[in-house]
Amino acid sequence: MTRAETTNTTSRRRFLGAAAVAALAGAPAVVEAAGPNDPTFDLIHQHRRAAITYEDLVADYCRRERILVDEAIGLYPYTSVALPAGQPIVVYNHERIDTLACLSEPQRRTAHADLGAALNRYTEVMGDAEDAVRVADAAAFEVLGQLLTAPTSIAGVRALVGYLAQEVDPVMLRTNDQIETLLFSIQDALGREVEA
Repeated sequence: MTRAETTNTTSRRRFLGAAAVAALAGAPAVVEAAGPNDPTFDLIHQHRRAAITYEDLVADYCRRERILVDEAIGLYPYTSVALPAGQPIVVYNHERIDTLACLSEPQRRTAHADLGAALNRYTEVMGDAEDAVRVADAAAFEVLGQLLTAPTSIAGVRALVGYLAQEVDPVMLRTNDQIETLLFSIQDALGREVEA
């Protein structure tokens, strides 16, 4: 008996992926044919905008982090202090500097000044970038949550599944029971179509 090579066999995942793509090939045409009653199409546009905003803010955040790394400040501002025996110690906050009883007063002042400068530069470069990313991420997830419960028609389901397959980061669908929500929404939309 010959052993099957993975390149010559069709895995279940590959088969289902191809079937989904084939089934959704007509999704763009369906978007135009959909009526105004299905909120899915508007929410797709909202999520797309939210995702772009999030990606732009993440890129800006990473750019700011690179500045800190290039300036040798690092992603967590610190200073290093030499203990009496010569061993260096890294300090991330002013309270820790104050607890080092072995430091002389001039060493302590220098350490506070160095750490203060690093913290100030960190704040100057990073600004509110982390908060902006967090807010944009929450907004994208909120719209995604609305989107997953939105389809009210077969056209909406097809548009949603096509959008999720082609444009949404799969990681977003692995949190907060998003897949289960999507499946229930599809089931509800299909049930409404059958009843109509």
